[in-house]
Amino acid sequence: MGIFRIIGAVCDGVESAECSSALSPISRLPNPNPPDTTNITDMFNVAYALAAVVAMGFIIWGGIQYINSTGDPGKAAKAKNTIVFAVIGLVVVLLASVITNIALEVAG
Repeated sequence: MGIFRIIGAVCDGVESAECSSALSPISRLPNPNPPDTTNITDMFNVAYALAAVVAMGFIIWGGIQYINSTGDPGKAAKAKNTIVFAVIGLVVVLLASVITNIALEVAG
């Protein structure tokens, strides 16, 4: 990269054939190896799916705790907190999935 900066600095303001031939292939060269984000996307999707399954498990577990609280306010509050935090976790996972997919689309 340093040599191209030197050529660019030397060729600034000069309209010669040597300068245009030295710089034009670089500026017009397409990326032959665009980034392959499929493996990264697959890893993130697996992690998000696993986190969503865990969050759903906690929602179910909170529902079972709520049913088994049998009117005990302490147990009912604990069950409600389990459900609320599991839903918050599920929302965070969904937002992380959306943000990651947008970032990977922009990058690739």
